[in-house]
Amino acid sequence: MKKKVIFISFDGILDNLGKSQITSYLFKLNNYYKITLVSLENKNKTKEEFINIKRKYTNLNIDWIKLNFSKIPILGFFINFSKIFFIILFLIVFKKIKYFHCRSLMPSIICYYLNLFFKIQYLFDMRGFWIDEKSDRKNLSKNNISYKYIKYLENKILQNSSQIISLTNQAKGIIQIKNRIDKEKIHIIPTCADMKKFHRNKKLNNKNDLIFCYLGTIDGAYDLEIVLNYFNKLNQEYNNTYLKILTNQQFKLKKILHKYNKNKNITFNSVNNEKIVNYLNDVDFGIFYLKDNYSIKASFPTKISEYLSLGIPIITNPYNL
Repeated sequence: MKKKVIFISFDGILDNLGKSQITSYLFKLNNYYKITLVSLENKNKTKEEFINIKRKYTNLNIDWIKLNFSKIPILGFFINFSKIFFIILFLIVFKKIKYFHCRSLMPSIICYYLNLFFKIQYLFDMRGFWIDEKSDRKNLSKNNISYKYIKYLENKILQNSSQIISLTNQAKGIIQIKNRIDKEKIHIIPTCADMKKFHRNKKLNNKNDLIFCYLGTIDGAYDLEIVLNYFNKLNQEYNNTYLKILTNQQFKLKKILHKYNKNKNITFNSVNNEKIVNYLNDVDFGIFYLKDNYSIKASFPTKISEYLSLGIPIITNPYNL
């Protein structure tokens, strides 16, 4: 009999991140465990997308409890938190589930509190320094009571979790020292990419052009304008250089590009996870720039594994992993 495990995610598996970094893991883990996925999904996904992913999970005998993600400002956070909380409570009380894989901090907070009353075990799949990301990227003050309380909970969760997964070796060292955690309890899994999917089929480039690609989020941890300034200077020296930007943040991107006088060598598209490879096949270099701050020490961009799986070298600023 396979051990029953509940995988909890506030990220939706219908989103690009979920498809690459949740579904890929679960399809492998399913060989060893009986998995039930609990996730919050955006309502703006098509019925076809839902049916396709549901079919894949059903074929592998993975149960999926799909909850709708609430976007109501402030109140939505408590609605989403409560949905997950009561589902997990139900699974503990009525289904006698004892093992939980918590993706990121919010699910871990739920399991930490429930662990005070029930004998359960939870793995803290930490991903990054979540609350510090809010401080570095959203200007949440470290003097704010919310920041201080969540940092307190983070320490409690680290102490009480069965195992911890971190993205970088540098983050592991910080956790060991600051939170006094045994290094044997912390495991490093940077990110993943499907090698069968991210397989290079290099298109012939008879024009001897150099094509750069910026993939993914254009704000938060990243500074797109540094990349654009670099490319514009390069483009002035070598007019056979081209930059394609693949992001879903089209409105924000257009506002940024307006400053650069509509450089014809810069193109952009909104691309879903299933079609990314088609756009990357003729790319010569991946390029991005990470902002230097505390939370970045625990970050490992998914695009790194995707670029390298395709044999595409990366241009970026140095940061410790």
